[in-house]
Amino acid sequence: MAEKNRPATRVRTRLPGTGLRAAVAWALVGIVIAGLALLVLAVPEPAAAQCAMCRTALETPEARAWASGFRKGIVFLLVVPAVTVAVIGTAAFRSLR
Repeated sequence: MAEKNRPATRVRTRLPGTGLRAAVAWALVGIVIAGLALLVLAVPEPAAAQCAMCRTALETPEARAWASGFRKGIVFLLVVPAVTVAVIGTAAFRSLR
């Protein structure tokens, strides 16, 4: 009878990978990825490594403007999924804390 009056104790479980070490590790992963992305965007040399036909086609000012817009579109298409994953990951991390 005494057990019925005793309040139920709540067992707090921690999910694996949600501690401070995991947060620091994920922060370092994010910093490394951001650094690599900045390095790739800051070095224009790979953009100059085009085939001879592409280089010849891009010698006119109109073609250069088109290529610039094309490159910006590619960067946009790469950034949007990365930001989406970062936002969802941050929300999931905060909800688990």
